[in-house]
Amino acid sequence: MLAFDLETTGTDLEQARIVAGTVAHVGTLEPTQITSVLVNPGVEIPAEATAVHGITNERVQTEGIDPWAAIEILLPPILDAIRGGLALVAFNARFDFTVLDREIRRHGERSWAEDLLHPIGVVDPFVIDKHLERYRKGSRKLEALCAHYGAKLDEAHDASSDALAAARVAWRI
Repeated sequence: MLAFDLETTGTDLEQARIVAGTVAHVGTLEPTQITSVLVNPGVEIPAEATAVHGITNERVQTEGIDPWAAIEILLPPILDAIRGGLALVAFNARFDFTVLDREIRRHGERSWAEDLLHPIGVVDPFVIDKHLERYRKGSRKLEALCAHYGAKLDEAHDASSDALAAARVAWRI
């Protein structure tokens, strides 16, 4: 599987900017390969977003890379996975893939999906859980699903930890 996660400046699909991202190749006989980026989004990170993921304006200004440079790191493994038939895993994939698409378009490029001839198959534990256990009460956040399915979550709202946790939940389901 190729697990994918983003941390962003907010929850508005059209306005959110990427501040961190991870792709993690997991589930083979090889060691897990994790690629993570910290991104300077070019806009202020609202305090509400920093309260969730802990990434500050000061940190992205000193350590973050340009958004397009981040896309050039994150996108090739995603496209390779799609073309190679590898399962793409993302928790609440609709959000992360839409933000990625909008970031690509913001930089004057066509949508990445327009270049693909293969259908995109995404394993989204959030969607699958809602389908399998439609009437279960309680939270459906990643932390709750990890607890429910007995999957390890190292550090919530860290792109690497969340990507790996999504893959673990998908595997458990």
